Amino acid sequence: MATLNNIGDIYDQLLNKLGKDAFGNLITPEAFNQAAAYVNMEKLNDFLEVSSQDREIVDDLRPFAKTTILSVNPSTNEVLTPSDYIAFIQLVVSGTMRQIEMLTWEDYAYRLSTSLYYPTTDRPIATIQDDGIFVAPNLSNVILTYVREPQAPEYGYTIDPVTGLPVYDPLTSTQFEYPVDVYPDLVNMLYKYFAINIKDFNSLQTIEIEKGRP
Repeated sequence: MATLNNIGDIYDQLLNKLGKDAFGNLITPEAFNQAAAYVNMEKLNDFLEVSSQDREIVDDLRPFAKTTILSVNPSTNEVLTPSDYIAFIQLVVSGTMRQIEMLTWEDYAYRLSTSLYYPTTDRPIATIQDDGIFVAPNLSNVILTYVREPQAPEYGYTIDPVTGLPVYDPLTSTQFEYPVDVYPDLVNMLYKYFAINIKDFNSLQTIEIEKGRP
């Protein structure tokens, strides 16, 4: 396989793998960008699954780890998760950096209902519900470390005035954020994505031909 350094290389390798002459007209830059957005999240989910099984952050997820200070709503004890939040890594108390124990909603509710295990500033607890994190006891600020959503990749291009074909433009492109050693996997995932669509397209063509026969 040729060296893959950017999204332009990934696009070219995909066309070569599928058969540029046979299916190049089906893999437009717009179709590719749509598939790339899908594969982008699928690959992140693969890494999240591995991380969950190993109970640690895999190296390929580290570019997506983000830390931010968030204020706790004093009325509801709720912290709203950031708009780019994908998965939880760690929550600590701002200032003391004390670890906040993350619980299920059932365990969180139970801890609040019993004096023996009621949370304290030395033993704070939290639970994630929908787009918010509830913490106890009352805290002012917390520091959340989480897996953020990766930026959407985009193949930018210009049109060759002679051939009418797209030409990769790095200035208007947005690269995948994964390490380059992951790029071959992305090509394979894109190949599977389009192979299924092309199979469906060919099946549709066959049906249309059969309909036209007397």
